[in-house]
Amino acid sequence: MSDFLVAVRLAETMCARICHDLGGPLGTVDACLELIGEGATDTETVAAADAAAKVLEARLRLLRAAWGPHPAALTLADLHDLAAGLPQARKLTLDTDRLPQDARFAAGIGRALAAVLLLAAQALPKGGRISLLGTVEDVLIRIAGPQAAWPGALAAALHDAVALEPLLAQPRELALVMAVLIARTEGLRLSILVMAGDGTGPSPLRLCAAS
Repeated sequence: MSDFLVAVRLAETMCARICHDLGGPLGTVDACLELIGEGATDTETVAAADAAAKVLEARLRLLRAAWGPHPAALTLADLHDLAAGLPQARKLTLDTDRLPQDARFAAGIGRALAAVLLLAAQALPKGGRISLLGTVEDVLIRIAGPQAAWPGALAAALHDAVALEPLLAQPRELALVMAVLIARTEGLRLSILVMAGDGTGPSPLRLCAAS
């Protein structure tokens, strides 16, 4: 596939994915505003509109940090704020207790980490815990929860970029594609760290400088 076609496929897939991710909260806001416009003044309608608007804002902030240009350095507080924009955020817990509490990730690895959070959320369809540990230059990402599993195509995609091509037209695989591409763009290595099973979930991902 030519670079031009790859760019077009990726743009189409990103459009479909973003429309899907934003459509739910945007639809809720629209429905609530319509009710308010018809005279509804109950606190539940107003609260629902406010909650949906906050979800929409948080999701936009996360997508911009992960997939947008001009990344910025991120603190642990920033990561927790971004995690509020993850799909099914209420069912997810971001655990950063095993990172230095004054951790500050440089712009490149911070952006890649935000992209990996989107991948981790997708790998937890029933909710669960995303744990970060290590250092600001060498991070392990663990997932644990019911049905926790990294996408089946991840290992091949990490090994060879050619394996990404069949995924370009699949909106559900966009988080995987972008996590891999952004890590490489930022000069980082994203890999699956094979470890002896300890009952805490799938093998963790490792994000660090490319050797």
